[in-house]
Amino acid sequence: NSSGYIGGAFEFDGVNDWFNVSTSMDFFRDDYSISVWVKPTLIDASNQDILSLMDYLHNHGILLEFDLTSGKNELRFLHRFPSGSSGGDDLFSGINFTLNNWYFLTFVRDSSKMYIYVNGIKDNETAVTNQGFNSSLSGYIGRLSEIGSNPRLFKGSIDELHIWNTSLTSGEVSVLYNTSKNFGSNNTDITVTSGTQNTFTLN
Repeated sequence: NSSGYIGGAFEFDGVNDWFNVSTSMDFFRDDYSISVWVKPTLIDASNQDILSLMDYLHNHGILLEFDLTSGKNELRFLHRFPSGSSGGDDLFSGINFTLNNWYFLTFVRDSSKMYIYVNGIKDNETAVTNQGFNSSLSGYIGRLSEIGSNPRLFKGSIDELHIWNTSLTSGEVSVLYNTSKNFGSNNTDITVTSGTQNTFTLN
């Protein structure tokens, strides 16, 4: 446990800390959104995963990670169908991140585009070429997988992870960020046009 952006957060040591998201979440759709507060504390030569969601065979479907290879310090949003080890739609952030700072990250996918928002502002977008999922997904917070030799363990703090079963608009993302930043709650005083969310409060 550590001091989070909102109350407590979970501090990942980059060695053997992660959460298992064992509950299968319904991803039978094109549209979804994911929001989270993160504070990275290490940059090295490998990728570090914030969230990894996969099918029952451990094939990757959604990856949210810091891409730290080749001296880069980017954020990666991967949507891959069918789930597996290659292909899919990749989106990278257009900014570098500073260690020991909190960032509010929002990842949005609809039937035509994928978006990355940083602190409520759209950072990058790309056209969708991959279709939506036709299965439920589960996975990990703070690592890639327990299978294989490259766990991509995250070092830093993660707080207030929300998974929405709808694509948030830019206006909703802005309200979500400002509400969270100013009033200490990710979902107070925000009305989403449709859908519900799964919430992982890391204290």
